[in-house]
Amino acid sequence: MAEIPALAPRWQDVQDSLSRTWSFGWTPSFEASVPTARPPLETLALLIEAIEQFGWQILYVSEGSLETKRHNSHGIWTEKIVCSFDAGALRVRSESIEQSPTDFG
Repeated sequence: MAEIPALAPRWQDVQDSLSRTWSFGWTPSFEASVPTARPPLETLALLIEAIEQFGWQILYVSEGSLETKRHNSHGIWTEKIVCSFDAGALRVRSESIEQSPTDFG
């Protein structure tokens, strides 16, 4: 199994804050909307940098959205995360992609 790289310190705080957000249920999911004044393309560039630091796999990128998969500490893909833009806000939706009853978004 491939070793998961350590995160740069500036992204570790982001990862830690995201890891505290989770949901429970059958095919659990979590959704949040974060207001942003940054243009979508600038925000996408920051998201891509963060996702690469997290070691996640980018599945799809367009001018208005991004889709990625997150893995757990064992390197198993656990969530699919979709980021999109809607009226000055970044919308983030995470959904479990395995049989787990929790989603750690």
